[in-house]
Amino acid sequence: MKFYEEALGLKEVRRKEAEDGSFVIVFLGDGETNFSLELTWMKGRTEPYDLGEQEYHLAMATDNYDEAFKKHENMGCSFIFS
Repeated sequence: MKFYEEALGLKEVRRKEAEDGSFVIVFLGDGETNFSLELTWMKGRTEPYDLGEQEYHLAMATDNYDEAFKKHENMGCSFIFS
């Protein structure tokens, strides 16, 4: 949660927890738009959580690319350019 807030400016807007405690779903937002990022934690799961493609990425727009790049570089985030 700390990473998403510091790196992307996202904060928790709502959460769903299973009655049996088996999972937690947290929805993050930017506070300005209706954008929502869903994070799921499957408690106790030891096997990979594979939805098929095994290609995961998150793309976002920024008003100041150079500033965002420097911030994320200083945080040790990795980048892939295509």
